[in-house]
Parts: sequence; C-alpha cells; structure tokens
Amino acid sequence: LVVASATTTAEPGSPSDGDIYILPAGKTGTHWGAMTNLALAYYRDGAWEEITPHVGWLAWLKDSDKLVLYSGAAWATLNYLAGPRERLAADRTYFVRTDGADSNTGLANSAGGAFLTIQKAIDTVAALDLSIHNVTIQVGNGTYTGANTLRSLTGSGRVTIQGDDTAPTNVVISTGSSTCFTATGVAGDWRVSGLQLTTSGGSASGISASGPNVTIAVGKL
Repeated sequence: LVVASATTTAEPGSPSDGDIYILPAGKTGTHWGAMTNLALAYYRDGAWEEITPHVGWLAWLKDSDKLVLYSGAAWATLNYLAGPRERLAADRTYFVRTDGADSNTGLANSAGGAFLTIQKAIDTVAALDLSIHNVTIQVGNGTYTGANTLRSLTGSGRVTIQGDDTAPTNVVISTGSSTCFTATGVAGDWRVSGLQLTTSGGSASGISASGPNVTIAVGKL
C-alpha cells in the first residue's frame, strides 16, 4: 500500500485519481472532516472514499520515505533497515547536553557521550524494544531550540523526558512558533517533567497530543 502522506491535514484541492492518505487528527475539508482519524482516504473516480484499515496493514509513506504498520490504535514506523530491535534487559538512561553531539551514543553524561538534541534521544528510544523496562532521557541544563516529535514505543515501559524538577527553569525548551512536543497518533507511555516549555507563536503550545492511544504524563513544568 503506497500512501501520499500521514501528516497532511488539509484535504487536497486537486487530488489525482488513486491518491491515498492516512488521516491524522486535526484533518480538515468537506470530505476528510467527516472521516475517521487514522482511516485511509482514497480518491478515485472523482470522489473520496474512506477505507478502514485492519491490524497488520503496511503502508509506504511517499513524503517521508517510511514504512508504517497499523496496530489497531496507531500507524507505527517500522525500522526495517535497522535489523532486529534491541530488547532491553534493564532500565536505561540517555543523556542530552548542549555540548553533546548526535553522533554520540547518548549513554554517558559527558560532552563526548551525550546527544545534542532531544529528538535524537526520542528517535533512539523509539527504535528499542522496551520490554517491561523504563527509559529516562536526562536533559542537562541549558536552552534547547529544536521542536520535538514523540514516536510510538514498543513494549510496556515508560519513557521520561526529564529535566530538573527542583528548578525547571534551568532546562528550557524554546521553540519559537513551533510546539515543543508533538504526539500525533503515537502508541506508548511518555512522561515529561522538569522542563520550562516556551513558545512565541499564537498557535504553538508546550505539548500537543492527539489520537486514540496517546498517553503523556506531565510532571513539574
């Protein structure tokens, strides 16, 4: 199944026959607006048709060059080129620092070990099989300007993006006109705590979550 996009919210004005979209939360349009989130919108013979996906369906996203699997609650990205997922046997901590680098492993709290961006840590954790174990993304003091997209998780463990609960103002996520953390149709148990979330755009927010199976616990912010 080849899909044009899973993130397009506005119904296209001039679709081509055979176009297929996965409908995200927040979709708009005369036809899309009445359709179900996460369903497929299929355009043929001059009309849009809603198709209900079944568990196990695979789709190739042309706009992001990704393969996704429908779980019944979300379309989850498959890391098909990365080989088998690493399955955790214990809790784990990844570190993010303003002097880190995304080429590091993220496993040491040092300039030579920590990641530079929170998004890199999120993507790394999303590629794991958490099993029953929890992961902490420990964010060091400083200001981080990158907007972040939460991913679906494999396993029942919780992932916590942790700043400084005693003084959240020490760890600032400042993303301008973009939302600091976005979770659309993801599956998994996320927690965000100890951060100061700052935006400057009228439509931007600290955390934006939508979908039938999104769980984000919020600690001290």
